[in-house]
Amino acid sequence: MKDSTGMPVAQIALRPWCGEKDMAHIGPQMKAEEHAITKRAVAAHEWRQAARNER
Repeated sequence: MKDSTGMPVAQIALRPWCGEKDMAHIGPQMKAEEHAITKRAVAAHEWRQAARNER
């Protein structure tokens, strides 16, 4: 496979770092942060919807 310049594309295999045994302590922290991000996103979405409905 080649890119738009005609050069061959480098292919690498990636492993999810959070799945490593040494990173097990990050799991609960990551879940808490994902939950916080979701809460902020939902609040922002609801705020935008309310602002749109007020027009």
